[in-house]
Amino acid sequence: KYQDLAANGGKKISGPLLVIQGGQDPIVYPPATTEAVKETAKAYPAAQIEYHILPNISHVPAMHAGQMIWMDWIAARFAGTPVKPGFQSYVSKLVRPALALQPETNWFIQLETDSYQMT
Repeated sequence: KYQDLAANGGKKISGPLLVIQGGQDPIVYPPATTEAVKETAKAYPAAQIEYHILPNISHVPAMHAGQMIWMDWIAARFAGTPVKPGFQSYVSKLVRPALALQPETNWFIQLETDSYQMT
C-alpha cells in the first residue's frame, strides 16, 4: 500500500506542474527525468507541464539557479495568470555561471538542541 501512495509518475495531473532539472545532476539522472516528464505529457496531453533543464547545474544548485523560474511561476499561479496547455520544454540560460553556485553538500545543518529543550 505504501508503494502505491509514494509512487511517482503515472498519476493524473490535476493542475499546472513545474519541473526543474539540473543538467549535471548526480542524484536524479537528467535523461530519466526528461523521459518521465515526456511520458507523463504524452499520457495526459491536456496537462499543463513546464519543464526546465538547467545546463551544467547539479542537484542542490538547481534550486538556486532556477530561483527566478520557480518564483515567477509561483507568483503567476497566485496572480491567476493562465497556464499554456500541453507540454512546454526549455533549456534555460543561467544568470550566474554554474561555478558561482554552491555545490552539493553531503550533510544537513541541524540544531544540537531543540527549542523546547532550551531554558
